[in-house]
Amino acid sequence: MQSRIFATMPVVQEELGQRGGWLLWEITESEATLKQEAAACVGNWAEWEEITHAERRRAWLAARRAAVVLAEHMGVTPAPLYKDGFGKPRWPHDDWSVSLTHAGTYAAALMHYRQPSGIDLELIRPKLVPLAPKYLSAEEQQDACDDPTRLCVYWSAKEALYKLHGRRRLSFRTDLHITLPGDLHERGDFRGAYRHETQWEDLEMSYRRIGNYFLTFNAVE
Repeated sequence: MQSRIFATMPVVQEELGQRGGWLLWEITESEATLKQEAAACVGNWAEWEEITHAERRRAWLAARRAAVVLAEHMGVTPAPLYKDGFGKPRWPHDDWSVSLTHAGTYAAALMHYRQPSGIDLELIRPKLVPLAPKYLSAEEQQDACDDPTRLCVYWSAKEALYKLHGRRRLSFRTDLHITLPGDLHERGDFRGAYRHETQWEDLEMSYRRIGNYFLTFNAVE
């Protein structure tokens, strides 16, 4: 796998494999610039036009700009993204899946070949502590022990799993399960699982720490 950390912006980090890759983008451009550079991956401008907050408008565009650059780096022709019936972004070409996320001044995109994608970026913040019982099982709460850092990874990982699953009506607490290692570092792997009808689907996931943020996604090959 090719992994790069960039000294210059806006691409902050990128990892490319044979069957997948992800890219983290720092949002430094103006709305006008992002609008032009993200156009290849925008399938529904009406969705963007409904956003009224200036920073959210830029973040929405930046996530799609990241998808354009990632697709080019993966040797895939960028194409307009559309949302399926469950709100999940999709390419017109079904061989590649895509997932997008943004938080603060960052946006990211993930692609996988012939398997689903789920990526999420979250800020470490104390307010995750009182929310923990709503999205963690008793076992996960005991492991997190009210640590905002571990809670951030749990929350981000479950968001990524939810996006990967691509369906609604999932309970974060009972239908998504995360197994974290004992110690968290700048990067690492862990296991994630989601309930699919009467069975559990298990998969390898990864995390990266970006300052006060954690980026989580299903692992790329």
